[in-house]
Amino acid sequence: MSQWEDRKDELIRKLEKSKMTFRDILAQDKDYLVFTPQDREELESLLQRNDKVLSKLKKGEFTVAIVGLEKAGKSTLGNALLKNMILPEYTERCTYTTTEIRAGSETRGEIVFYSREEFQTHFQKMMVELGYEGTAAIDTPVETFNSWWDTMADKDRRTYDQLNGTIAEDVR
Repeated sequence: MSQWEDRKDELIRKLEKSKMTFRDILAQDKDYLVFTPQDREELESLLQRNDKVLSKLKKGEFTVAIVGLEKAGKSTLGNALLKNMILPEYTERCTYTTTEIRAGSETRGEIVFYSREEFQTHFQKMMVELGYEGTAAIDTPVETFNSWWDTMADKDRRTYDQLNGTIAEDVR
């Protein structure tokens, strides 16, 4: 067994032992002689977090965040770490959302599709964030959006500079 596996197994044993110890103390302290109600509530919260960590350790699940500016190579780094071409890489902006990757027994991908209504709702939220007044449908010609967006440069230069190339590009 590797050093990592040994350390992981040791941590799992310690977390399980501490969980049982605190559960036993809480069960014995029905009259609040050791813990106040507030202490008890906080301890219960810690025990719930402990359970989550235990579950992830046992399953071998880990959370890794790769954070950076647009087009900084986050997907490329993720692919290099995974030693596989899973995340999309493109010279233009291509991802703008959280991506969750889970290991499995087979190499496969899962794509989640939105209904037209769900996508329209998301689209409307982006338009509101851009300052668009009124409603716009996802099938509105891109030229209509581009004409309106060009007028935003004169109306609200700060918003235009801040969101041009980000949300504006997603809408396009």
